[in-house]
Amino acid sequence: MARLLLVKFKPILTDVQDDIHQPLFIWELTNFTRFSYDINTPVTPAPLPEEDSDENVLLKIEGNSSQLGLGWKIKEESINRLIVNNSADTDVGTPVFTGNTKTIREQVNFFKEQLRPVSIDDAFCLILDYEEAGGTFNFENVVSSDQNLVWYGTFNHFKFETSQTETVTLNASCKFLEGNVATMYEVDSPSVPENFAVTSPSSGQIKFDWTNPLEDGSSSIEGFKLFYKLGNGSYTMYKRTGTSPTNHTISSLTAGTYTCYMTAYSAVGEGSKTRQKVIVVS
Repeated sequence: MARLLLVKFKPILTDVQDDIHQPLFIWELTNFTRFSYDINTPVTPAPLPEEDSDENVLLKIEGNSSQLGLGWKIKEESINRLIVNNSADTDVGTPVFTGNTKTIREQVNFFKEQLRPVSIDDAFCLILDYEEAGGTFNFENVVSSDQNLVWYGTFNHFKFETSQTETVTLNASCKFLEGNVATMYEVDSPSVPENFAVTSPSSGQIKFDWTNPLEDGSSSIEGFKLFYKLGNGSYTMYKRTGTSPTNHTISSLTAGTYTCYMTAYSAVGEGSKTRQKVIVVS
């Protein structure tokens, strides 16, 4: 008997490319009722909503893609379908999802909060697992098996419905889209700072190092915005004017693990942000 596995990958916070294939969590769908596969779905250009992304994206374009349609029943159950959960990792920065997911409300909230793409960096995978090998779950073995079917892409539709308001079962469905995505970035603002890195030269300090962006945009770069946060807290922003020197040190920080990124800004606006970096401050 086959089962469906819905996978969300960890965001890429470092330059280590292996991070791309590390799952943030894996949800198991054993009670699915429908599976359809359209291997040639033309997709017209569509804007990426600004409120759903931090990137300066003007347009998200997809050509011919493949679309998978899934249908399943959501029932009250005592089994935890979240078979892999790495959301508690301190370098991820995503909300931690804990406990058994068994009520209809908890399951719907999981799909709503965790499987909704909010950034062009979000990456997903859908697996039709025919083997269902026992013992400890090994993601690499599942995706590399010749017996299983694997798709990479994104979820672009979730639907939950019932014909009876007092039912304990929901009819659920989703669409999973795979295909090549080309993204156009805003050209008027500065490009992303190059060679971004953070270190902690002394206790309570974070040193930001970078190389000036390759493109100023339509107006000269006026300075940089440095962002840093402790653990799962809110970001603090430091505004550094000028393009030289290409480093700055933040001091008097509480010890702990910090997530950092930066942007360049001009009179036109703020440019794209760098990849996030994680640093431990003593």
